[in-house]
Amino acid sequence: MISNLPLVPRDITIWQWLFESKASPLARLPQNKVRGFTNVLTKERIGYHSLKKCSTWLSTALVKKHGFKEGDTVSLFSPNTIWYPVAMHGVSRVGGIISGASPAYNVEEMTYALKKSNAKYLITVPGSMDIAEAAAKNAGIPKQNVFLLDGNMAGFKTVEDLIEVGKSYGEDGQVKSFNIPRGKKQRCLCFLEL
Repeated sequence: MISNLPLVPRDITIWQWLFESKASPLARLPQNKVRGFTNVLTKERIGYHSLKKCSTWLSTALVKKHGFKEGDTVSLFSPNTIWYPVAMHGVSRVGGIISGASPAYNVEEMTYALKKSNAKYLITVPGSMDIAEAAAKNAGIPKQNVFLLDGNMAGFKTVEDLIEVGKSYGEDGQVKSFNIPRGKKQRCLCFLEL
């Protein structure tokens, strides 16, 4: 049992706990001691400070340009990449639900996962796009709500594209993060596993 780690409070969101509370590494550690995520093959890296910024910009683009609303579900159909936590935290920041999907799913399995989770958005990688596109069509998710987590493909926006859109709104133009109403305890769903 690790007794020196703070418990997650029930009156703030995961976003607030991870990035804005006294328990956050951003509040507890000097900037040079705060780690992040590194792609072992490409050496591409996202530090924890950048994770917060990129997730904020992503959430702003989803809300302002793609109609994302609190309670909407985003399916992440991808192997691990350094962009996975950006997407995950960007969605949770604005009260969304993240539904992880195995990159090994076939079209039928992915269709089932999308329908069962009531996903309105799908984020995937180029190697899974054939399955993702067919499953999204089967589940009624419009093509403009299908994004790439990593890589590039004609006709699809990437998470990095969305980050740039969100960033273009400037510091004062970012959407507010989801808050639990005062006096309430957290009862909202953030992560969904099928």
